[in-house]
Amino acid sequence: RKQDEMESKLLERLKLLDEKKLKCTAVNGDLDASENDLIEINAGGKIVAAKRRTLTQLSGTKNSISGRETRLEALFGGRWDKKLLRDDSGRIFLDVNGDCFQAIVDWLNELTISSEDKRPEMPTIDDELKPMLAQYMQLFGIKDASPPDKCVFIVDKFMIVGRFTKEINEAINEKWKSLSLLKDDVDDLEKSFQDEEHFIDFLSSGEKKDVITLNVSGTVMLTKRDTLMFVEDSVLAQQFDDTKWTLQGSNNTKRERVKEWSPEDVTKWVKDVEGVKESVSKLFKENEINGLELLALNEAGLEKMGVTRPGTVCLLMKAIKELEKST
Repeated sequence: RKQDEMESKLLERLKLLDEKKLKCTAVNGDLDASENDLIEINAGGKIVAAKRRTLTQLSGTKNSISGRETRLEALFGGRWDKKLLRDDSGRIFLDVNGDCFQAIVDWLNELTISSEDKRPEMPTIDDELKPMLAQYMQLFGIKDASPPDKCVFIVDKFMIVGRFTKEINEAINEKWKSLSLLKDDVDDLEKSFQDEEHFIDFLSSGEKKDVITLNVSGTVMLTKRDTLMFVEDSVLAQQFDDTKWTLQGSNNTKRERVKEWSPEDVTKWVKDVEGVKESVSKLFKENEINGLELLALNEAGLEKMGVTRPGTVCLLMKAIKELEKST
């Protein structure tokens, strides 16, 4: 009876998890996603293409490759398609080294056509990129291509049954082992799903405007603005600071960029205005002021927002005029 109750609870947890995934797909993904879909990925400027089933073949708990559920299924399974950052051509954009990612996809292609007893060697690449490739393998949850050793299960002593005949005891204890394995699988699947959104946000979130194209001595590469600004006080970070970058280039480009500012962009700009307290930037955030509204603000508008201190009003009006003049 205890076994039946435990099995019923585990199956109910699996059912609820499937329902959550389906709901998540309806909101953030593609309900019509097929394993035959051809997925195009812009990996740091390098275009990589593969079928969805190739990219997601390591799905499932404790697969024989990694010993755990990989994150490739979460990324390319279709559940988060609407949230994934894309380039101007609609390709999924990943801020990764293109050669390393290509090596992983090539290995996945080999894995697709390999037999269980003859796995391909782990992805390889030039020596100078091997540390980076190793980091990506860890990031995606891919560790070892060799078949796993035979599993050994340790059952708690209170679960071991020994009061019946040998055959019945073995059958009951074997069921406990199976349930123990199922519980571990359910725990892993639930934790994996909880971690998915954080992983997606970390690896492939943002807006198209934050994908920067660079031409480095003739080599074209793409990366996220956040990557270029990782070291806050560096020259590179200053060069690609959105609030400063929007004031460069042609007048038309500058005006369009400021007009396109989101409330988050405006809030960040207000925080950088010298002499203005952070509490004032919170007022801009609460009122969801965007770039177009910022350029149209006057003293009456600021007062209606709750900015009443004369000195602060003057500082903001001066900064807005300078911003408008520069655009």
